[in-house]
Amino acid sequence: MKKRGAIFLTLWVVVGLVISGAVAAQEPKGGPEAAQSGHNVEFVGQIGGLAYSATVRGDYVYMGIGHRVVVLDISDPTHPFVVGQSHLLPNPIFNVTMVRGYIYASSGSDLYVLDIIDPQHPEIVREFETLGYTCMALAKSFAFLVNTTNRLRVLSVVDPLNPTEVGSYDLPAMATGVAVSGAYAYVADWDAGLRVLDISDPAHPVEIGFYDMPEIPSKVVIAGKYAYVSNGMGFHILDISNPTMPIEVGCYTVPSGSAFITSMIVRDNYIYITDYDQFYVIDVSDPAHPIREGLSEMPSFVYGATIAGEYAYVADGEAGLRVIDISNRAQPMELSSYEVPAYAHGVAIAKGYAYLTDDRGLYVFSVLDPKNPIKIGFYATSAFFSVAVRGDYAYVTAYEQGLRIIDISSPADPFEIGAYVPPSPTLDVALEDNYAYVVAEASGLRIIDVSDPANPFEVGWYEGVNWATAIAVSNHYAYVTGYGLGLRVIDVSNPMHPQEVGAYAMPGRGEGITVAGGYAYIANGSEGLWIVDISDPAHPMGVGAYDFEGFAEDVVVGRGYAYVADGSEVLWVIDVSNPAQPKLIDTYKTPGAALGVAIRAGYIYVTLEAGGLAILRFAGEVGKRAYLPAISSGY
Repeated sequence: MKKRGAIFLTLWVVVGLVISGAVAAQEPKGGPEAAQSGHNVEFVGQIGGLAYSATVRGDYVYMGIGHRVVVLDISDPTHPFVVGQSHLLPNPIFNVTMVRGYIYASSGSDLYVLDIIDPQHPEIVREFETLGYTCMALAKSFAFLVNTTNRLRVLSVVDPLNPTEVGSYDLPAMATGVAVSGAYAYVADWDAGLRVLDISDPAHPVEIGFYDMPEIPSKVVIAGKYAYVSNGMGFHILDISNPTMPIEVGCYTVPSGSAFITSMIVRDNYIYITDYDQFYVIDVSDPAHPIREGLSEMPSFVYGATIAGEYAYVADGEAGLRVIDISNRAQPMELSSYEVPAYAHGVAIAKGYAYLTDDRGLYVFSVLDPKNPIKIGFYATSAFFSVAVRGDYAYVTAYEQGLRIIDISSPADPFEIGAYVPPSPTLDVALEDNYAYVVAEASGLRIIDVSDPANPFEVGWYEGVNWATAIAVSNHYAYVTGYGLGLRVIDVSNPMHPQEVGAYAMPGRGEGITVAGGYAYIANGSEGLWIVDISDPAHPMGVGAYDFEGFAEDVVVGRGYAYVADGSEVLWVIDVSNPAQPKLIDTYKTPGAALGVAIRAGYIYVTLEAGGLAILRFAGEVGKRAYLPAISSGY
């Protein structure tokens, strides 16, 4: 099953960054080439990904979205829009921080420095090898960083392009947060509580005090003489007027009794906190008695937030950027949003548009310029898995909500026109003639008459293929694969009475299937690519296979090449001109697990777990270059 659960970060891997002891600088990698392994597969464009972090400067918000730093114009907070973005980086951007006019972006084990003098063209100007990340605090010309190696590091950022380590301090536990006020650094140090360090000599930090927390702290912010320290249930307020002896004066527990505080911001006697899916406004004018004044529900898992003026900008994971009006603190209200696909599943290409499904619905992108895919429309609903497009309609599987039919005659304004809900959750769909063929977990194959898309109805079913995960239909035969099913061939020439006519047993579990030129190509999970001769549908016969390390999620074939999406972050290009002897031609390391794949007009469209949509191009071998759509399916 390709739907992956939402990514929940443990307490020590939330937004932040840290630089290793030797801070080794490198020249900029110059873009997506750094993430590639292919020789003939080139990166063309990309859009989407999880929103992890945000920071504001002037009329712009700089966000980590997927594998890029994305710049949005917020001069009108009711209509944020993208004006620029960085090159695609090898790993997701977990944190963005403003350092003396530059953006520091942490990506996996690397730190990137971006020049943002032109927000429309943020440029990576330096790259540094790093050692993980947790949190960073700035004070004057120094950056104080903590990571999971029990150490505070002090960097001089007088020259932000060349940060140099000038001091460090070994902590008793794994630090997860740091804040600086005056001559002191306050470190949330896991089960060692809050540690207070004198940093008046940044080269030689010295511990002068601590507070033993009743729970494990994760973040800390300072305002005036108080430290606000988050834990698993809310936050504690400590009086630090004497840094050597912090004293608790108050605490706040979220109503649910369980929180995962991802950000804390103090402004004018209010503290703004985010947890799993909530944005809280809490009055701390009386530190002994903090009172919740306002609450706003967030649509997804919140990773971080920042505040500028009367607005909060929330990095809301798969729900992108949410702009919250906090002018009325008792009633914080979402003002606008910027959404792009994150946990992408299926993709179909038609008439210059890419139709992509993710955990939030159906996205429509213009791909007339594949280098710059543009979001055109969106239809919000529950999680969508696979999508097939014909004419003015997109047919999508929505698990427990069955088959949904979306009118896309106006790509900018898609809307649902019809639906059919079978007895069990739907996973995949294929189209032929006036019928939609749906595989539905425990109730097998369902055949739906969609001649009138507004009034679909079931005309037949075959329950001998329960727990199928993928289907392709060609010349009135349905080819089904799934958990322990191998390949099953069902005659659907009479849709009211489908009959199984052939089967081929194979190990593994089929995740995606394509039919082309008398063969079925099966993305067979951990077993790689399997090729079955179906020229005689009653007697399918295995003729070839290509095994590779990874997990084959989906496959599409065009003129002698099979493109296999691998959940281990690889696109495989395999020569299948001789199906009995498939040969690896090329690979491409994708920015995230590859879950779905489609081809059209020379381009490869790959859906990515937590990375949106990537658009690639395969130059092919000398004398061979072609891309034609095949009958393919997989969710």
